[in-house]
Amino acid sequence: MVLEPEQTLVGNTARESIQLPARVRLGLATRLSLALVSAVAFVFITAFYYDYRQSHQHMLGNVNAAIAGLSSAIIGNLQGILADVTDVASELAQAVEQGKDIEALRAVAVDAIMDSSYCNMAMVTLDSQSGAASSQTQAQRLNCRYWHSKVVCNMTRTAVNREPMVQAPSSKALKQAVWSEPFLDANSGEAVSAYIASIYRMEDGARVKVGVVSAELPLSSLAAAIQRLR
Repeated sequence: MVLEPEQTLVGNTARESIQLPARVRLGLATRLSLALVSAVAFVFITAFYYDYRQSHQHMLGNVNAAIAGLSSAIIGNLQGILADVTDVASELAQAVEQGKDIEALRAVAVDAIMDSSYCNMAMVTLDSQSGAASSQTQAQRLNCRYWHSKVVCNMTRTAVNREPMVQAPSSKALKQAVWSEPFLDANSGEAVSAYIASIYRMEDGARVKVGVVSAELPLSSLAAAIQRLR
């Protein structure tokens, strides 16, 4: 079938009317490209943010775990140091409660300080009333100090203000013990803190205060313990 010239001209005109101008085609292609780039960028940013967030949370978890572990180690170490000193005081208080004489008490103090890793001095003050009308108490004081790889003890007598001797048998009164504020040791010039506890004994059915025990802890030991954990 042979087309007439008029039919061919009409067909070409129809095809030309369907084709879009080059400028329009370029605009559509540009918009499509921008949409694709935006979609890819959105996916990439979302994936990156999620990965960053997961990594950040993991890092924070590791940091928190490290801090918790270090804190536990420091607290555990410090508690061990404090317990080491309080054990010395407890041994001396127990020896007094058992009625040991001065020489036996001296031996207990020497062994306790030598076995201790941190306590450098322990002191026991034993009350001895000088008279019912007197406001003073004559006290025997046993002072034992670690000095040049050995423990040196000396006994002195001193007058102290009398405190009520008979205590109410309450758990709060019987367990009262304190750590003192830091002070400079008169002999070593070192900053120390002392664990101080009252000593009681049962006499005639009453819980009677018979003295005070104290044990010193050099504060440099605490600083050294923390330094080792850094």
